[in-house]
Amino acid sequence: MTGDASMAAPAAQPHARRRSGNGRPPRAVVVGAGIVGSAIARALTVRNMDVTLVERTEPSAEATGASFAWINNQARFRNTEGIDATDAYRYFVFHRLALGAWRRLDYELHGQTGVRWSGMLAWAEPGSAETADFHLEMERRQRWGSPTRPITAQDVVGLVPESLPGPVGVGYFGEDEGSVDPKTAVAALLRDATSRGLRRLWPCIATDLVFQDGLAVGVETSEGTLPCDEVVFACGVETPTLARRVGLTVPLVRSSGALIELEPVRRFLQPVVRSPTFHAIQRPDGRVVLSKHHDGTPIPSDGKLDPSELLDAAAEVLPQLKNAVVERLVVGHRVLPSDGLPIVARSSEYPNVRFVAFNAGITLAPLIAELLTTEIASGVSVAPLEPYRVTRFVNGNGHPRPRS
Repeated sequence: MTGDASMAAPAAQPHARRRSGNGRPPRAVVVGAGIVGSAIARALTVRNMDVTLVERTEPSAEATGASFAWINNQARFRNTEGIDATDAYRYFVFHRLALGAWRRLDYELHGQTGVRWSGMLAWAEPGSAETADFHLEMERRQRWGSPTRPITAQDVVGLVPESLPGPVGVGYFGEDEGSVDPKTAVAALLRDATSRGLRRLWPCIATDLVFQDGLAVGVETSEGTLPCDEVVFACGVETPTLARRVGLTVPLVRSSGALIELEPVRRFLQPVVRSPTFHAIQRPDGRVVLSKHHDGTPIPSDGKLDPSELLDAAAEVLPQLKNAVVERLVVGHRVLPSDGLPIVARSSEYPNVRFVAFNAGITLAPLIAELLTTEIASGVSVAPLEPYRVTRFVNGNGHPRPRS
């Protein structure tokens, strides 16, 4: 990194909300044009900032494009280490706020995000190992404020006509949840942000930062140096490498998963389906997305997957898919903080440099964008983000702080 400014640019102000002496709007550079970076860039343009969005390939090319894209309440954790009941409840409420942020965003973008509020249904077979987890998840959802109700096999057929769910030991329906076509949402965000003056730069690689007087004043890229007053990195699995450049350790666990996209079929599936053998969502264009888990089907050690096996399992429950054709297999690299909770980091050495990383990018993107933009534009610390600072990790080694 460069210790002194290496370009003829005005020194950055301590906070982006302060304008320069000539009255120009503060300049922000956002790195990463997935749904998180695009939502942040758009939110900053709404605050009349001069924003440049940098992407190394093209929008939605990484984790966003390989997302199942279920907008949900989070009451169940695959990685429970370090997450106690207080953390779990707080994160659940954070997701509840995110559902509202999605509704506001879709309203502001005139219904162009591709979001559908058709609910989510899930069930487990009688006597299965998941029964206890399902009971716990449903109880948490109800006690913590989600309009979730138990369902029977007959209810499943009512919600998904012609389906053949088989015996249902325990199941529930979350009526306030939904799904989104992530590429449609990103395109809508970028259209709106561009109409507000967003500059889009791709393919372009952010390589370094330029500093002056304890602040970042430029982002070095493969296309030249971009002057800045604020920088936000939302670049997925590349985040740890870039964060180390400003003295931050952002502990992520690398994880990959696969989705199967089918060729478009007639629209028949409204809610998100979490069955015992597969998960399914139908996009607005008729494509059905399948996985063994909404985080993606785990990839075998030999790297080989058989899409027909998953499609056959889905067709047993959803007979509308019996003649469906696999269009493509999508393999994505997930952004998974080591304790499973979001990371919203700010460099203590260079306070105008921020990083965001979290697994539930689709659900949380509009909310994180709202809250982070308030911090940047107003110079305050937003309370709902406090539990997710990188300072919760001890010595940057990826382990949560011991609780008192």
